[in-house]
Amino acid sequence: MSLERVQQVATPQADDWIVTLKLRSGGIVTRRVTPGRIDAEFALRCALRAQGVKPQEVSDAEIRRAGAARVVVPVDDGFADLMRRAKND
Repeated sequence: MSLERVQQVATPQADDWIVTLKLRSGGIVTRRVTPGRIDAEFALRCALRAQGVKPQEVSDAEIRRAGAARVVVPVDDGFADLMRRAKND
């Protein structure tokens, strides 16, 4: 792996994903997902897996670029619907 590739993972970038999960249990978790070249769906899957939660355990989610304005996406029924709504922003 090249030094440039390592720096992309180790150094925060404006195009990294910020995923915030509001859990039905009341907790809120925010994960930064890098590298930014992955798509929003994969970033959300990474955040869910890193936190060890299922889509059904999430009441709201926010997916945005680290350098972008916030967009809140309500979640009430699963991963596919979350992605459908997130792509419409």
